[in-house]
Amino acid sequence: MNTSSKGRIAVILIVFLTIMTAISQPISAATSYIVSRSDKKYSYSDMRKDIEQLTAKYPDRLTSQVLGESADGRNIYALCLGNPEAEKQIFVTAGMHAREYINCQVVMMMLERYCRNYGGKYKGKTYRQLFDEVAVYIIPMVNPDGIAISQSGAGAIRNAALRKKVQKMPRRGGYSNWKSNARGVDLNHNYKMYAGKHPQRKPASDNYPGPSRFSESETKAVRDLMKSMTNMKACLNYHSMGQVIYWGYKNKSYKSKSYALAKLFKQMTGYYLIDESYTRATYGDLEHYVINEYRVPYVCIETGYGGVPVSSKQLLPIYKKLMYSFEKTAYMYR
Repeated sequence: MNTSSKGRIAVILIVFLTIMTAISQPISAATSYIVSRSDKKYSYSDMRKDIEQLTAKYPDRLTSQVLGESADGRNIYALCLGNPEAEKQIFVTAGMHAREYINCQVVMMMLERYCRNYGGKYKGKTYRQLFDEVAVYIIPMVNPDGIAISQSGAGAIRNAALRKKVQKMPRRGGYSNWKSNARGVDLNHNYKMYAGKHPQRKPASDNYPGPSRFSESETKAVRDLMKSMTNMKACLNYHSMGQVIYWGYKNKSYKSKSYALAKLFKQMTGYYLIDESYTRATYGDLEHYVINEYRVPYVCIETGYGGVPVSSKQLLPIYKKLMYSFEKTAYMYR
């Protein structure tokens, strides 16, 4: 064997050993994530752990607060991406309906991406500059009790009296199809109500609005955080399913602004737009509350397809469509 052949063999061996060493090593901190990309049922405990770790690791860009407690004693968290003293704010919710918990994981993944890449740029502005001007406030899991029920059944409710009430409520499609909170209220119909227009329903039945407007600690938390904002510019509400975007305004001057936001999300996702300008605001949903009380653009992004809970196989495709949501929205209202 000549010298050149020996040299080639040595190079091949070095390359082989380098590859094998890399494969055998654990994933480095640079490529590991706090928020799981593989968790099939992203739970309240998962979110709480992730919030603690993210805010500890990135205190200069992500802060948290507890807005209140659910009926079963779970915290309702709010996060602020960027400067809490920013002149403008974007408001974001996810996990309002129990069986739609995939969106909680998606927004937490988005938050981690921004925290990890805070020096990254969008149209010439770093994320730090952008979110210093326009802070993003997120309630990543509006309905922690309901999500626990959807994921684990009535046994997930720790309070014995409350658990018995849940067990007596109707559950069409089983607990995995649970939509309400632990008191049987559809939180997306518990905002500002319209007297005399609500059908009489039982707890946990479809669209049950609760005994009165803002009767639930979860909707009070949403309301109070909105009230604390000095200059809210837009509201993003993540739901599932259908791959559609609900938007709309009767007032022409506001409608063009609302359409601009809806169009932005259509360009990101390819989802179909549904104009709800002329639907009757009879059931106290967040959309009509935001539009009537705050006069700001609102979109409801319905992620996923094929039934709820949306399959965990759709997590990464949904995330990839929405991963730029916050920067693009903040830039629009900077």
